[in-house]
Amino acid sequence: MSEVLSYLGAEKAIVAGLKWDTASKVLSKSDARQSARKAKAKALLLRVRGTNLGLVETGTAVGDDVRLISFAAAVSDVISEPTWCGVFDVDSQAVFIAVIEECISADSDQVMDVASARSRFDEEAPTFNKTFAPAHWGIAGASDSGTVLAQIDWNTAPACDRVVAGQTISPVVLACGFALVAFGGFWVWQHRQAAASDAATQIATAARQATVQLLPAPQTDWKRQPDPQAAAALCMDMRARLAETAHQGWDIDTIACDLTAKTITASLSPYTDLAVQPQVGGFTTQLGADGKNVLLNGPLTVPATKREAERPSTQALFAARNFLIGLTPPAQWKDVGHKVAFTVTTGLSPDVLAAGLARYPTSTITRIDLEKEDWRVSGFIYY
Repeated sequence: MSEVLSYLGAEKAIVAGLKWDTASKVLSKSDARQSARKAKAKALLLRVRGTNLGLVETGTAVGDDVRLISFAAAVSDVISEPTWCGVFDVDSQAVFIAVIEECISADSDQVMDVASARSRFDEEAPTFNKTFAPAHWGIAGASDSGTVLAQIDWNTAPACDRVVAGQTISPVVLACGFALVAFGGFWVWQHRQAAASDAATQIATAARQATVQLLPAPQTDWKRQPDPQAAAALCMDMRARLAETAHQGWDIDTIACDLTAKTITASLSPYTDLAVQPQVGGFTTQLGADGKNVLLNGPLTVPATKREAERPSTQALFAARNFLIGLTPPAQWKDVGHKVAFTVTTGLSPDVLAAGLARYPTSTITRIDLEKEDWRVSGFIYY
């Protein structure tokens, strides 16, 4: 839930704990007003900068004559890194912030007690190359967040101008833009989901934002599906078996492990005129349409799993997103209702990727494809 951290006299206030969403383009003032109307917001607040990007909801009640300074935006202004996360001490509380490609992540501007902030930091930090934490935490590799705060002059930090959008009753919307880069897809989805929520849902969500949030049980049960490491190990084992055809004169062109259909297919091409019909136990062999390559088909025995202890949470969902979007190239990420679908195309071995995914409950791998040297890994994270 958003909070006023402090008032700078009677005219300005520093706020944190905002719920962020990134627009797909730079907003003019007319765009801003239109966005506010669609969100049924009382007002839209624009940073005094050349560009304005990033819709933000806040439930903090402040007078119409009070100008607001976003704590996360002000901190980001003095950090040159485009992607980072950190915890910043404010009196007896802590503010956790995560920024990716100069965009403040949704639900990553949170006011917490110190213990909760440390837990959130420990969860998120492994997915970031640059981190900030209080010096007394003694975290190796993390820069001192107190030094960052010392660089900010709150009396001169850019406040936000309000653009009245109409007489409605929903929370204020804040648009802060410090040359933000549009982050697209997922955040647009989240904004639409939030806008569609009724007032009761918004209040319940805000009340839980300072802690790890438990989400409703998904309609589709992931507990019967193999965990990411088991899925990757199964496909890698099958690849090792198929690699034995090299002794018979064949190269692997493609492999498709379908964990849902419980099948595996592969295409092989001969690298010598002396190649003999490939033989792999449990696979059927079929000559390709070109009369040269061969296709192998076989069953995939998916191991039984025990995932009863796993629980969906907002924290795990965003941590998984940070991990996947942080890859090079970043994963494709799309909400499909009660689960988020992701696809990663990478040169990394699937077992390496699966080891990263295994840190996040409810994550699954449903398909692994190999084409020459590139892997494509697809799956879901249920919420």
